[in-house]
Amino acid sequence: MLFEKTRNNGWTLAEAAQHVPDIRRGLTRERLRVWGRLGSKDASPSLIPASALLDLNFSARMAAGDPAIVAGQPAFDLRIFPTLISPSAAEHLNGLSLADAFRRYVIWDCEVSAMEQRILGISVGSWMMFIDGRFPSAEGRPFWPLHANVNTIVFAFMSTHPPTSGGPREEEITTARVLAERVAALIDLLTRGEIEAFGTFAATGVEGAIGRGQWVRKDICLDVRNSDICEKRHTEYVATWTGIRLQLPNRRQSQDHLVAAEFAPREPVKAKKQIQAKNKSKQECSAWLISTMSNPAVAPRSRDALWADARKTWPHTLSRREFDWCRAEALQSLNEQQRYSWGRPGPKPKSSQF
Repeated sequence: MLFEKTRNNGWTLAEAAQHVPDIRRGLTRERLRVWGRLGSKDASPSLIPASALLDLNFSARMAAGDPAIVAGQPAFDLRIFPTLISPSAAEHLNGLSLADAFRRYVIWDCEVSAMEQRILGISVGSWMMFIDGRFPSAEGRPFWPLHANVNTIVFAFMSTHPPTSGGPREEEITTARVLAERVAALIDLLTRGEIEAFGTFAATGVEGAIGRGQWVRKDICLDVRNSDICEKRHTEYVATWTGIRLQLPNRRQSQDHLVAAEFAPREPVKAKKQIQAKNKSKQECSAWLISTMSNPAVAPRSRDALWADARKTWPHTLSRREFDWCRAEALQSLNEQQRYSWGRPGPKPKSSQF
């Protein structure tokens, strides 16, 4: 592959002109990224700033080996990428809320936007999708299934048709394919850890990183209004993680910590043993909570009741904050029914905290 950091080689200039009518607009709105080899055919591929490309004749059908002239330099092997499948996709997501990233690079993707007027001419009820990212449906739901395939999205478009409009149109199938590909690219970045998601676990109110394994679950939806991850329980959507934001993995900081640790004064033996004891207690507490909560013979209990038992078992080596972290981790390992039962067991006295 030409670009090792991505799973495809992007579009040539001629191919991009077929997919996106206005390439310059896509570049200035940061929906498209251009990579190429500047200076020579042997140069490493690099991201080319949009400002350097505005005078380029994107409609020209250049011979495969001919260079383009970019900012006075020859540029070889130019490839145009939608942002989510570009080699630098994770860097462009850094600092955005999940909902903002979804709207910006999935719903407002250049290929999707190019189909907007034709889709609205067929599926009038889909207009809210292009406004704020809602899933196309007669109800205008803000919950987008993060593992929706082409057929699911096509069926959603059809649900907004007039009753006598017939089956799906070619424009809807094409747009559904692009939407499904972009959503899959975003989930792929999260499952591979190229971008990390942070939010508040709704069952506990504890903030933290969302494990990669959560993104492969087939029943999750994105609430595009609030940047929440939800599950459908019966007929309602219930938030499991709220206020989700995206961030690059802090590899540089991790390396700095390793270097600092190498030259730092060694910890006294007593302090080191205390740290080891606390880590051991956290591991044991997590294992105990998972075993307890996943046992169908054990009735769900409140957070305070579990903490009372944990405090007796690890009276000096486990804090309440550490217990809450262990419980949040344990809840994530459960199935949907178990997580719901243990996350909000009831009924309880009004003074109880959960």
